[in-house]
Amino acid sequence: MKEFSCLLMISVLGGSEKNIILNADPFTFEPAMTEENGGVYWDCSKTFIVDVAEEESIFNELKVPRSAIVTLASVGRSGARTYDIGTETIPAKVQLVRHLNKAKLVVKCKMLANPLF
Repeated sequence: MKEFSCLLMISVLGGSEKNIILNADPFTFEPAMTEENGGVYWDCSKTFIVDVAEEESIFNELKVPRSAIVTLASVGRSGARTYDIGTETIPAKVQLVRHLNKAKLVVKCKMLANPLF
């Protein structure tokens, strides 16, 4: 099992050129292999609990689901490594939902390969 850092980087496709970095609560991430009529895919959908961003522009940009690539970083003895949820051809759908002290980052993505390998 991989241990991830609490920083998430969101690269919105077709939107602003800057990356959005959010601080998440500790989490686990394990994509599930699913087989359907079209073949095998990896379900990488996950809801992250994140700190409320100070910038209102982040909520405005992610108010509705957007196509993006979410980058996770692992920390371990072998050094830091990054993993991407979504690609430019098959992006993840990302939405930020505000609550009182925290927010939910809802990521929905089905990938053709396991992003952790």
